[in-house]
Amino acid sequence: MKLQHTPGPWVISGHDIHDRETRFDDSGARVGTTPNAIAQVYLVPVGCRESNASLIAAAPELLEALETLLPLAIHTSPQDVAVHQARAAILKAKGE
Repeated sequence: MKLQHTPGPWVISGHDIHDRETRFDDSGARVGTTPNAIAQVYLVPVGCRESNASLIAAAPELLEALETLLPLAIHTSPQDVAVHQARAAILKAKGE
């Protein structure tokens, strides 16, 4: 099963993580941005709340960075533990 995620960047606003998707009307004119909710971070200690929100908001960029770096890592150190960890993280992020 391959999952599709909301493209980044994701941003933090209080307890909420959302995107900044640009909206267009039927004629193609931009009508502004309306944030789409990605997640809400509650029920954890305050210090963890901000850290969790930051990690969640960084997820699209982290996935993209891993996908970019993995071919180089495979080329230079194909048996390295980090290569296996990167592959596993990418598969997990994609729901595979």
